[in-house]
Amino acid sequence: MKWQLVVLTVLGVFLFAACKKNSNSMSPIPAIRFESMTPDSLKAASGEDSVFITFHLTDGDADLGNNPSGQNKDIFFYDSRDTTQLFYSSFFPNIPGELKNASTGMEGDCTVFINSAFIASRPDSIHQTLGDTLHFIIYIKDVAGHESNRITTPDLYLRP
Repeated sequence: MKWQLVVLTVLGVFLFAACKKNSNSMSPIPAIRFESMTPDSLKAASGEDSVFITFHLTDGDADLGNNPSGQNKDIFFYDSRDTTQLFYSSFFPNIPGELKNASTGMEGDCTVFINSAFIASRPDSIHQTLGDTLHFIIYIKDVAGHESNRITTPDLYLRP
Protein backbone atom coordinates (compact mmCIF):
# COMPACT_ATOMS: atom_id res chain seq x y z
CA MET A 1 0.00 0.00 0.00
CA LYS A 2 2.87 2.36 0.87
CA TRP A 3 4.56 1.81 -2.48
CA GLN A 4 1.29 2.62 -4.28
CA LEU A 5 1.09 5.90 -2.37
CA VAL A 6 4.72 6.68 -3.24
CA VAL A 7 4.09 5.86 -6.93
CA LEU A 8 0.97 8.04 -6.98
CA THR A 9 2.83 10.89 -5.26
CA VAL A 10 5.77 10.68 -7.69
CA LEU A 11 3.35 10.43 -10.63
CA GLY A 12 1.50 13.49 -9.32
CA VAL A 13 4.75 15.46 -9.04
CA PHE A 14 5.69 14.54 -12.63
CA LEU A 15 2.26 15.48 -13.93
CA PHE A 16 2.39 18.79 -12.07
CA ALA A 17 5.90 19.51 -13.38
CA ALA A 18 4.81 18.61 -16.91
CA CYS A 19 2.06 21.22 -16.92
CA LYS A 20 3.33 24.12 -18.98
CA LYS A 21 2.38 27.48 -17.64
CA ASN A 22 1.46 30.18 -20.09
CA SER A 23 4.57 32.34 -20.38
CA ASN A 24 2.51 35.22 -21.72
CA SER A 25 2.48 37.91 -19.05
CA MET A 26 0.89 40.53 -21.31
CA SER A 27 -2.56 41.86 -20.58
CA PRO A 28 -5.36 41.00 -23.04
CA ILE A 29 -6.06 44.74 -23.11
CA PRO A 30 -3.80 46.34 -25.71
CA ALA A 31 -1.21 48.88 -24.60
CA ILE A 32 0.63 51.46 -26.68
CA ARG A 33 3.71 53.62 -26.12
CA PHE A 34 4.72 56.64 -28.20
CA GLU A 35 7.95 56.16 -30.16
CA SER A 36 8.34 59.02 -32.67
CA MET A 37 6.73 61.64 -34.87
CA THR A 38 8.41 63.17 -37.92
CA PRO A 39 8.49 65.85 -39.07
CA ASP A 40 7.47 68.24 -36.29
CA SER A 41 6.11 70.85 -38.70
CA LEU A 42 4.05 70.84 -41.90
CA LYS A 43 2.62 73.35 -44.32
CA ALA A 44 -1.05 73.38 -43.31
CA ALA A 45 -3.58 71.77 -45.67
CA SER A 46 -1.03 71.68 -48.48
CA GLY A 47 -0.80 68.01 -49.40
CA GLU A 48 2.95 68.58 -49.79
CA ASP A 49 3.98 66.74 -46.61
CA SER A 50 2.93 63.86 -44.40
CA VAL A 51 3.47 63.30 -40.70
CA PHE A 52 4.67 59.82 -39.67
CA ILE A 53 3.70 58.70 -36.16
CA THR A 54 5.19 55.50 -34.72
CA PHE A 55 4.01 53.77 -31.56
CA HIS A 56 4.89 50.47 -29.90
CA LEU A 57 2.02 48.10 -29.13
CA THR A 58 1.42 44.96 -27.09
CA ASP A 59 -1.68 42.77 -26.89
CA GLY A 60 -1.73 39.67 -24.71
CA ASP A 61 -4.40 37.77 -26.61
CA ALA A 62 -3.13 38.89 -30.05
CA ASP A 63 -6.54 39.89 -31.37
CA LEU A 64 -5.54 43.08 -33.15
CA GLY A 65 -6.79 43.83 -36.63
CA ASN A 66 -10.41 44.00 -37.68
CA ASN A 67 -11.77 43.14 -41.09
CA PRO A 68 -11.04 46.11 -43.41
CA SER A 69 -14.29 45.44 -45.27
CA GLY A 70 -16.20 45.85 -42.00
CA GLN A 71 -17.08 48.95 -40.02
CA ASN A 72 -14.86 48.49 -36.95
CA LYS A 73 -11.67 50.51 -37.18
CA ASP A 74 -8.55 49.82 -35.08
CA ILE A 75 -6.57 53.06 -34.65
CA PHE A 76 -8.11 56.33 -33.47
CA PHE A 77 -6.73 59.88 -33.52
CA TYR A 78 -8.07 62.99 -31.82
CA ASP A 79 -6.82 66.50 -32.61
CA SER A 80 -6.01 68.39 -29.39
CA ARG A 81 -7.77 71.47 -30.75
CA ASP A 82 -11.14 69.64 -30.61
CA THR A 83 -11.18 66.42 -28.59
CA THR A 84 -14.96 66.06 -28.90
CA GLN A 85 -14.65 65.02 -32.54
CA LEU A 86 -12.72 62.02 -33.90
CA PHE A 87 -10.08 63.42 -36.27
CA TYR A 88 -8.98 60.24 -38.04
CA SER A 89 -9.44 56.48 -37.74
CA SER A 90 -7.79 53.64 -39.59
CA PHE A 91 -7.50 49.88 -39.89
CA PHE A 92 -4.35 47.98 -39.04
CA PRO A 93 -2.81 46.50 -42.16
CA ASN A 94 -3.41 42.80 -42.69
CA ILE A 95 -1.68 40.94 -39.86
CA PRO A 96 -0.67 37.40 -40.90
CA GLY A 97 -2.38 34.65 -38.91
CA GLU A 98 0.92 33.14 -37.76
CA LEU A 99 1.65 36.36 -35.85
CA LYS A 100 -1.66 36.12 -33.98
CA ASN A 101 -0.88 33.66 -31.19
CA ALA A 102 -2.98 34.12 -28.06
CA SER A 103 -0.55 32.07 -25.95
CA THR A 104 2.41 34.35 -26.69
CA GLY A 105 0.61 37.62 -27.39
CA MET A 106 1.62 40.21 -29.95
CA GLU A 107 4.17 42.99 -29.83
CA GLY A 108 5.53 45.38 -32.44
CA ASP A 109 5.74 48.88 -33.83
CA CYS A 110 3.08 50.59 -35.91
CA THR A 111 3.70 53.62 -38.12
CA VAL A 112 0.77 55.66 -39.41
CA PHE A 113 1.12 58.54 -41.83
CA ILE A 114 -1.33 61.38 -42.32
CA ASN A 115 -1.04 63.64 -45.34
CA SER A 116 -0.93 67.36 -44.58
CA ALA A 117 -3.88 67.92 -46.93
CA PHE A 118 -6.06 66.70 -44.04
CA ILE A 119 -4.43 68.86 -41.35
CA ALA A 120 -5.64 72.44 -41.60
CA SER A 121 -5.08 75.48 -39.41
CA ARG A 122 -8.05 76.85 -37.54
CA PRO A 123 -10.11 79.16 -39.76
CA ASP A 124 -9.56 82.40 -37.82
CA SER A 125 -7.25 85.04 -39.27
CA ILE A 126 -4.51 84.77 -36.64
CA HIS A 127 -3.98 81.03 -37.22
CA GLN A 128 -4.27 81.43 -40.99
CA THR A 129 -1.59 84.13 -40.87
CA LEU A 130 0.80 82.88 -38.18
CA GLY A 131 0.22 79.12 -38.23
CA ASP A 132 -1.19 76.71 -35.67
CA THR A 133 -0.12 74.04 -33.20
CA LEU A 134 -1.73 70.74 -32.27
CA HIS A 135 -0.92 67.32 -30.91
CA PHE A 136 -2.69 64.02 -31.40
CA ILE A 137 -4.27 61.78 -28.79
CA ILE A 138 -4.15 58.18 -30.00
CA TYR A 139 -5.53 54.83 -28.90
CA ILE A 140 -6.17 51.43 -30.46
CA LYS A 141 -8.97 48.90 -30.08
CA ASP A 142 -8.78 45.12 -30.46
CA VAL A 143 -11.36 42.73 -31.92
CA ALA A 144 -12.85 42.07 -28.46
CA GLY A 145 -13.47 45.82 -28.10
CA HIS A 146 -10.76 46.46 -25.49
CA GLU A 147 -9.43 50.01 -25.77
CA SER A 148 -5.78 50.69 -25.07
CA ASN A 149 -4.36 53.49 -23.02
CA ARG A 150 -4.17 56.92 -24.68
CA ILE A 151 -0.89 58.42 -25.80
CA THR A 152 -0.19 62.03 -26.72
CA THR A 153 2.24 63.07 -29.43
CA PRO A 154 4.53 66.08 -29.15
CA ASP A 155 3.29 69.30 -30.72
CA LEU A 156 2.93 69.46 -34.48
CA TYR A 157 3.45 72.96 -35.89
CA LEU A 158 1.38 73.99 -38.90
CA ARG A 159 2.98 76.60 -41.09
CA PRO A 160 0.71 78.98 -43.05
